[in-house]
Amino acid sequence: YFGKDRFFFRDKSTSSTSEGGLNWGNATGTLRWNHLFNEKLFSNASLIFSNYQFQIYAKDSQTNATTTNQYELRYTSGVRDWGLKYDVDYFPNPQHALRFGASTTLHRFTPSAVVVKDSDIDRFSKEIEAIDNVESGVYVEDTWKPTPWFKMNAGLRLSYFKAENQNYLRPEPRISTAFMLRPDLSFKASYARMNQYIHLLSNTGIGLPTDLWVPSTDKIAPQQSSQVAAGFAKDFEKQGLALTI
Repeated sequence: YFGKDRFFFRDKSTSSTSEGGLNWGNATGTLRWNHLFNEKLFSNASLIFSNYQFQIYAKDSQTNATTTNQYELRYTSGVRDWGLKYDVDYFPNPQHALRFGASTTLHRFTPSAVVVKDSDIDRFSKEIEAIDNVESGVYVEDTWKPTPWFKMNAGLRLSYFKAENQNYLRPEPRISTAFMLRPDLSFKASYARMNQYIHLLSNTGIGLPTDLWVPSTDKIAPQQSSQVAAGFAKDFEKQGLALTI
């Protein structure tokens, strides 16, 4: 898949020149190989590429009898990924569905934000420094259904992120259960811990979408969340309704 959008404008008069625009787009592709070992075991191997690019810019120059005033704004954000993952599904018996696998992704970030005016314009480099990071993980999970009225899914993922001079290695456990109290009434509960190694910097002060994607660094740790959920679900078949609390 490939898509790109572009918006720009130019305006010129005898005393001033203005131009600006927004460019953004995505390119992505996947190669996947599915292999069936036997009726209980199969795997998926995937090679994934994606490239996201965003740029917003504005330039303004005004000239009077003695001076020329200049202004320039430029935000760019890019994320290019090469990823490889291998997933295995194993069904040892009707009560168990086991999944495990590994993945690794090479990220390249190209964020930049520059706002300058007048004599400062020539002091700043136009080159954008790329930031390379590696994100990997291994996981295993099992869906266990010993009886028709009880089901549990439990898993553990070990995630890894390589920053400049810092290695982040974090476990991500998760578990979810479902009890069928009656054919029309069930109770569900879950817990999950997750890590996010990519941060979104938003600036809406100028009224334009200037979001920049940046990775975790030696000083900025990954974002981490723990989520707990529990509730009841009741079906009213005659009325065609479902109630959840």
